[in-house]
Amino acid sequence: MADNKSCEEINKPKPPVTVKKKNTIFEADFSSSKDFIVETYFDINGTFKGLKAIQREAKKAAAALKELDETKRFICPSCGLISLDIVTVYADNRLAYYDKKCMECG
Repeated sequence: MADNKSCEEINKPKPPVTVKKKNTIFEADFSSSKDFIVETYFDINGTFKGLKAIQREAKKAAAALKELDETKRFICPSCGLISLDIVTVYADNRLAYYDKKCMECG
């Protein structure tokens, strides 16, 4: 679902400092200092691209729904054709009259 339209870049992770592996348990040598920094790197670039792609698809779906809703306003309930003429009359900036009339079946 991810595409190539996203432009995020993630810095390449730096190698850890003095880490030794001993019997599947990682140990670090902290004898030279009392303070230490733990850096963790996650590759979430693909996740952001996927979320952006989902967002674009959701916008397209919302636009299609709006277009469908707009088209449904002009479908005649009697004959089922898209031939309704909507008449609206305003008086004093208020809706005074609203009517739908089919151009095919009357």
